[in-house]
Parts: sequence; structure tokens; C-alpha cells
Amino acid sequence: AIRTPQSTPPGAATADGGKLVEGDVFMLWFDHGSNLHRGQTYAYIIAPGLAPAAIEKFRETAPRIVANTPALQAITAPDLLQCVFYQPGSLSLPDGRRITVDQPSVVQITRLPGSSAWTLSAGNPTQTVRQLVVKLERPGQQAADFKLDFPPGPTAGQSQTRDLADW
Repeated sequence: AIRTPQSTPPGAATADGGKLVEGDVFMLWFDHGSNLHRGQTYAYIIAPGLAPAAIEKFRETAPRIVANTPALQAITAPDLLQCVFYQPGSLSLPDGRRITVDQPSVVQITRLPGSSAWTLSAGNPTQTVRQLVVKLERPGQQAADFKLDFPPGPTAGQSQTRDLADW
């Protein structure tokens, strides 16, 4: 069931100087109930502004879920791969490509618009990892290792990006 609150929630954010920021907040969530059993999964895509007539066309290029486990969540689309690795691990794609990380991380590989070039971006939201090694493998080609160093301090875990000739 889809739920929305019937009242305006109290504000919790503060502006500079500690003054409470107040305003209307729209909240929406899916109530999955308490009947989910251990090991069950669910997924959905939110596509705001999509006209009913465009839904079928959207399905052709919509992201596809390629992993949805406690260790890894990932989607792929024609020019995109997005992964959340909750622990070191690998993802093998149906076309034989494989991505491996040695640390928990969030990884995105995307093709630049109108180009054959790709970019690899990775971050560590926990801000605890100083270096991440991402290994990319393609059938019939030598694997490539990318070492990404994260800065210390307030920008620790900030996304690092590398150019890829091909993916």
C-alpha cells in the first residue's frame, strides 16, 4: 500500500545560526507490511512525469535489476551500470563483463552522451576506505585494475572518476 501522512511532520533541520527551518514536506512511502519473510526482496522504479502512452517505450530502455542481495544491489541500462557493494565482491553481467571491488563502495560506469567513451565513478559513503581497487573484465580482453584514492578529512569517501576507453 502507498502511504502519505495526514499531518505535517515537525521540522528537524536548522539553518545557519540554529534557527528551525519550517515548511511543508511531502512524504510518500510504500508500506510493505510485516509479512516480508527473511530472504525476500522487492524492487520498483519511480519514473515521474511519464505519460501512460510512454510506458511501453520506457520499458525498452528502463534500468534492469541485475543484483538485489544483502551484499550487492545493481542495475544496468544501455549506457549505465550502477552498483552498491555492501562488502567486497564481484558482479558478473549477462554479456560476460565483470566488475570486482576490494572494499564496500558505490560504483557507476556510464557512457558519455554521444560518445563511445565511458567513465568509472566510485565512492565510499562510509568515509572509512582510503583506497578502492575496481577490476573491470571483458571477454577476450585483459582485465584492468583502477586504484582510486579517497581523500582524508571532510571529503573522505568523495566520488573519484576515471576515464575508460571502452567498457
